[in-house]
Amino acid sequence: MEKDDGSINPENLNAGSEEQVLDLKKIRESKGLTLIEISRITRISHAVLGVIETEKFGSLPEPIYATAFIKKYAEALGVDSGEILYRYRRYLKEQENFGKQKEVSKKKSWFKSRYYLFIWGALAVVVVLFFVFYFLHQDYMEKRGPVKKHVAEEIYKEPPLEESEPVKEEESAVEAVQESQISPEIEEKIEEKKEDVIREAAGDRVEEEIESEIEITVKEEYRLTIKASELTWLKIEQDDAESLEFLLQPGEKVERKAKERFIVIVGNAGGVDVIFDGKSLGALGVHGEVVHLNLP
Repeated sequence: MEKDDGSINPENLNAGSEEQVLDLKKIRESKGLTLIEISRITRISHAVLGVIETEKFGSLPEPIYATAFIKKYAEALGVDSGEILYRYRRYLKEQENFGKQKEVSKKKSWFKSRYYLFIWGALAVVVVLFFVFYFLHQDYMEKRGPVKKHVAEEIYKEPPLEESEPVKEEESAVEAVQESQISPEIEEKIEEKKEDVIREAAGDRVEEEIESEIEITVKEEYRLTIKASELTWLKIEQDDAESLEFLLQPGEKVERKAKERFIVIVGNAGGVDVIFDGKSLGALGVHGEVVHLNLP
């Protein structure tokens, strides 16, 4: 029934309802051990051990850690881990199928919402075009009436009388007097004032452009450093980039930069030191505990 690699044949597992299902809790209690004692032996959080006993696999960390925890717990009790590992892998398979179904339904709802959005957008464009055409037509009709009236006046207007020579001479004399009233000193001051006004306006525009460029170019970067003192699994997502996974050995570290945010999952809270922007976040939890961080 059992193989060397710890796996169990599912046909043999389900064959007959009379077979006794492996109960880690009963085995532990029969040996007179508590979860805290097992936690000290295995260095696995007693909360994680309780999840393994009750088979609430959804609360376990990533499969690479969960598998190792299950094997270590079974080894501490002196039993084969194959049966519980089979049930855990079956749970993972069910979750994978559920995720695929959820993704398909999500795509369908996305296409449906896009379809309605397209319909409403098309209606909005039609309404806007109607009002634009209506107002342009009204403006055209309002301008057309005065043009017709102006043309009719031009047709029936009498030819202007020719000005006599004395009148022309009087107008030229008035213009000469007006020109002589503005002295060269006043004209020079007027020109200087115009140049000052233009220079001040140009200076204000240059200052505004420089300030806007400084605001655009100055952008703060966040720095994240994680140092491992024990074997630790990490998952890091920075800004909108694809998330990355790391498995750090004791003494190793990982450094990342981001402009907006970090989303971090730590598989062993008691085995790392998280430093954000040069400041340590201190103790995140106990050994084997999974924590989620949103920084800043």
